[in-house]
Amino acid sequence: WGEQRYPVLYLLHGLPFDETHWIELGVVELADEKVGSDTWLPFLIVMPRLPEPLFTSSDGGLGSYEEEFLEGLMPHIERVYRTLASRETRAIAGISRGGVWALEIAFRHPDLVDAVAALSPALHVNYARPPYDPFVIVDEGGRLPTRIFLSAGDQEASFLAKIEKLSEALAEHGVTHSFVIGTGGHDAETWIGVMDEALDFIVIGWDGYVASDW
Repeated sequence: WGEQRYPVLYLLHGLPFDETHWIELGVVELADEKVGSDTWLPFLIVMPRLPEPLFTSSDGGLGSYEEEFLEGLMPHIERVYRTLASRETRAIAGISRGGVWALEIAFRHPDLVDAVAALSPALHVNYARPPYDPFVIVDEGGRLPTRIFLSAGDQEASFLAKIEKLSEALAEHGVTHSFVIGTGGHDAETWIGVMDEALDFIVIGWDGYVASDW
């Protein structure tokens, strides 16, 4: 594998967690199992820290994470690591606040990110400015990522209601997407329960992009 390049999955954590959030949910073990059994092709996972008060939103204002992701993190990863640097082989996923930011970044930049997964995105407490609001972006009818995955637990009512509205908006505009309602509230068990399906949704889309040589 030392002379090959790989797809990249960026995983954004929620509050009040840090970059170990996804690790605690078992993403490393899941990926090792799937790649080891040849269910998934090999890929890179990037789990950045999104500390407050440095980053408090992703809507282009003060404390927005979008600029850091696009101009700092992503170029750094692609410069230092052997990535397949194309929209088709970039994906972003997030939980809660990280889920909102993943949607905002992916919906605004479908030329850079081809797949997005949002687990329990906190859309009901997201007050993004219109150019960054996922609902506004969908209503404008422009290009979106090819693969969109949404999920929420059946006991996280305020989260679920808003995510259902986003799913309805996507459907009204003819946007194919996956929407999964899991079991539980806004907690680790709910996210663990849907993580396999969410990541499988992303990784399976890379099957046509075999890790390539330098």
